[in-house]
Amino acid sequence: EEAPAVVEEDVVVEETPVATPEVVEVAEATEPETTETVVEAVAEEVKVAAKDTPFGLDDETQKLVDEALAIEEARRDAYDKHAIQCIANGEDALGRGKYDTAIAQFKEASDSVRESRQDLRNKVDEGLAEAWYRKAIMLRQVNNLGDAENAARQARQLGHPAAEELFVQI
Repeated sequence: EEAPAVVEEDVVVEETPVATPEVVEVAEATEPETTETVVEAVAEEVKVAAKDTPFGLDDETQKLVDEALAIEEARRDAYDKHAIQCIANGEDALGRGKYDTAIAQFKEASDSVRESRQDLRNKVDEGLAEAWYRKAIMLRQVNNLGDAENAARQARQLGHPAAEELFVQI
């Protein structure tokens, strides 16, 4: 006897979208510039979606969202603390006449500081301008005029108020 034929039925599995159309629309429209703005946009959309859903987020999902937001905030705080420490190190090096070290510390701070922390960005920019300016003066004093001119140019580009005059003098 032959075995009965097996009839396979097409099984349709509906996929749950990863992002709601509203999230996709917002993401495409805004084109966030930083990770910080992306996280904030997604977090806001999750909150909006939860409010628009009759039952909100289930406890497990809400817990995951809360944990992700807490981790992101901790990451941001770590970047801020690192930037603040680099600024302090740069200011210390500047006071000791270690201009290359100061420049390196201020640049590292610049890489770490968030876009939203304009107060820290201003300190970094001022510190970099001052370090380049003082380096230009030191290099001029030892008659290294080519490097002094380059350092003065950097200070001028960063907006140091006396850099233009120094640049002209060199």
